[in-house]
Amino acid sequence: VLNGFLWFFLPISKPKRVFVTSSTHPGNFGGLIAGNGICQGLANAAGLLGSWEAWLSTSTPLVDAKDIILNTEYRRLDNVVVANNKADLIDGTIDNPINRDQNNNAVTASTEVWTGTHSNGTRDATCTSWTSTSVNGDVGNTNSTGTSWTEFGHTTCSDSNRIYCFEQ
Repeated sequence: VLNGFLWFFLPISKPKRVFVTSSTHPGNFGGLIAGNGICQGLANAAGLLGSWEAWLSTSTPLVDAKDIILNTEYRRLDNVVVANNKADLIDGTIDNPINRDQNNNAVTASTEVWTGTHSNGTRDATCTSWTSTSVNGDVGNTNSTGTSWTEFGHTTCSDSNRIYCFEQ
C-alpha cells in the first residue's frame, strides 16, 4: 500500500525472438505443421529454448500468419528489435530486417523467404498450402524493412527458400 493505494506489479512480457532459417526448402516442404517442425528442429539444434513456429499462411486449412504469433515485442537473436508488437509487425514496416539465422549468423545476401503472406499478415499464394511444386508461392525478403519483408513477390514452388521462425 502506497499513499492509500494498493499497487500491483504486473509482469512485463519478455520479448520473443525471431530468426530466418539457415536451410532452404522447396515449396512442397509438407505444410504448416512441417514448417513449424523445421523451425523447432533448427532452434533445438542451435540450443534455443522455447517453442518456435513458422511465419506461414495456408489456404487449407485457412490460416493467416498474423493469427499464429503472439502480440509481443519481437527481436532478432542479436537482440535488435524487429517489431514492438503484432500491429507493428503488420503495419507495412518493421524496425529492422529479419536477417539473422538460428545460429545468430548474419544473412547478408538478399534472400527470399517462403511466407504465403501479405504485408497485413493475411494469406496469399502458398504452393498449395506448402504441398506442391507445380504452382507459385509468395515470398518475403530478408533485406527488407518495408512490406516486402513478407510480401516481396511470387516464385515457383520448385525453388528453395528459407522460412521465418517466431518464438511463441
